[in-house]
Amino acid sequence: MTKLKINLIPIIIFSCIFIWITFESVNYLKFYSNHRKQYTDFQQYCQEQPHDSMHEYVRKECENLKEYEPYQTDVVNAFFQNKISSTLRMLDLVTPFLIIIMTIWVIHSKFKSGYLKNLLLREKYSKIVFKEIVKSYAFVLVIPISLITSFFILYIITGTFDPSYALKQDTTYVSDLFLETPIYFLTFYTISLFLYNLFIANIALFFANKGINKILAIFASFITFFILGLCFEVIIFTILAITFKNFMIPELLFYSFWNYESSSTILFEFGYSLFLFLSSLIIVLMSYNNKEKVIIQNEK
Repeated sequence: MTKLKINLIPIIIFSCIFIWITFESVNYLKFYSNHRKQYTDFQQYCQEQPHDSMHEYVRKECENLKEYEPYQTDVVNAFFQNKISSTLRMLDLVTPFLIIIMTIWVIHSKFKSGYLKNLLLREKYSKIVFKEIVKSYAFVLVIPISLITSFFILYIITGTFDPSYALKQDTTYVSDLFLETPIYFLTFYTISLFLYNLFIANIALFFANKGINKILAIFASFITFFILGLCFEVIIFTILAITFKNFMIPELLFYSFWNYESSSTILFEFGYSLFLFLSSLIIVLMSYNNKEKVIIQNEK
């Protein structure tokens, strides 16, 4: 299989995700523009129409309008509003599946094509494994790149990081403390998501060299992800909550890792994602440690 054919699926997936996220960002522009236009149109109506001729309800609304500003928001709230209220909310479920598909599709194809045995004639096995793992992580960048693009589009629309309007109108989509330190929040949020996605890629890497076909490897990876989620969110969290009942234990988010409920958990989520990544990386390296076993499994 040629390199072009091997990389075709990830390229298609990347294009679809990029188009999807960009499309929803443009839709948010329409939503934002319509809200501001409705305010402006109603304001103009209140100014032009004699109050005596208005219905009592409309007259009260015109009087209340003086207390409000045109609808506006900051980029952080816009980002999460777009993520939660649009079809992008499905990314929580879709992202793991796509990362698993992209990772297995490429690594599995390389190993089954005899790529590994050919490289062993020129390079050390450990060096090859390291390079292939790092290369596979490149696919994890698909979602962050698309989301960063969405973030910049939303910043162009809103033009500000200032959350004062959202705080005043109580229309925030994230914790107030997050909004007071947006750079701090966004930095740890992005790093945590990246580490979490690397963890998902590690699950796929573990099954990619087991000598099973692609579809079965993808299925096994997704089932493992689902089972691990149940273990962390239900079993382990319950045990920790009972053991440390005098302390507030942050939720071990797994299926909705993209959403934070309080700023007190942001560093915890960073440490949690780092733990998931490092522990899964150790398991992956152990599974690739036996050169002969890996070669034999991929000759089946």
